[in-house]
Amino acid sequence: MPWHKPVTISNTESTQYTVKIVDPWGCDSTEQEVNVEVKTRPIVPNFDDTIVCDGGVIYFVISDTTATILWSDNSNDNQFRVENSGTYWYQASNECGTGGDTIYVTKGNNPELEIGPDLLLCPNEPLILELEDDGNAYFWSNGTAGVRNEFTIAGTYTVTVTTSEGCIAIDSLVVYDDCETLLNFPNVLTPNGDGVNDVFWITLENYQDVQVQIYNRWGQSVFYSSNPFFAWDGTVGGSPSADGVYFVLIQITAADGREINYKGSITLLRQ
Repeated sequence: MPWHKPVTISNTESTQYTVKIVDPWGCDSTEQEVNVEVKTRPIVPNFDDTIVCDGGVIYFVISDTTATILWSDNSNDNQFRVENSGTYWYQASNECGTGGDTIYVTKGNNPELEIGPDLLLCPNEPLILELEDDGNAYFWSNGTAGVRNEFTIAGTYTVTVTTSEGCIAIDSLVVYDDCETLLNFPNVLTPNGDGVNDVFWITLENYQDVQVQIYNRWGQSVFYSSNPFFAWDGTVGGSPSADGVYFVLIQITAADGREINYKGSITLLRQ
C-alpha cells in the first residue's frame, strides 16, 4: 500500500521547489520541480463617501489589475467617473475571493463670486477692496486670506473661494496704476456752421459716470446731460442762446470711485 506523508507549505510569495521522495528503505525518486504560485484576495480600496461640485468630476480608481472589476453601471474599467450625486457600488473579484463597497455621493454647490470691474490705483493711495463675507474661505494670489484685500501695486489678482464642502469659484481683476481722470473741453463755442467749435463737447477718460450742467450768467440752467457723448449746439429749447459767458459744472465719478467736480466756463460767440 502506498505510503504518504503530507507536506505543508506556507508562502507569502510565489516560489519554485525541488521535490525528492525517499522511501523507508532509502530508495529515492527522481527530483522534480514544483512551482507554487501565491495568489491573494483582490486589493479593494475603501472609498470614502464624498461630494461632487457643480461642473466637477470625480474618478474612483481600483489599481489591482489582476482583478475582475464591476461597477454599478456594469462597466469593467479600473476607473469610474462620477459627475452627479447618487449611490454607486463596486466589486473586484479573483480566484481567492471578492471584495467591494458602496459609495454615497452628494451634490455640492459652487460659491457665487463676482468681484466686480477692474480697478485703478492712484499714487500713494492704497486701493482697498472688501467683498461680502458669506462665510466661505477666500484666498488671493498675492497671499492675502479673507474678503478684504489691499492693493499697492498694479497687476492681475485672482481670488479663489472655497466652501465648507470643498467646492470652489475663481475670479480675477486687473489693477491699473493710471488713475488720473482726464477731462478736456473747448472754452469757446462758435455755432456758425464752419465745422470748428460748432458744438460744445468733452473728452473724458477713466470714469464711471458723468453729469454735465451749463448755466447762463443769471444762474439759470440752459443744458443738462448724463451722456458723456453729448453735444450742445448753443440752443435752449431749439432757440439760439445769447452770446456771452456760460458756466460749466461737470460732476464725475472717477474709475476708482472718487467724486470729482470740475468748474469752468465757455464763451459763446456767434460770428
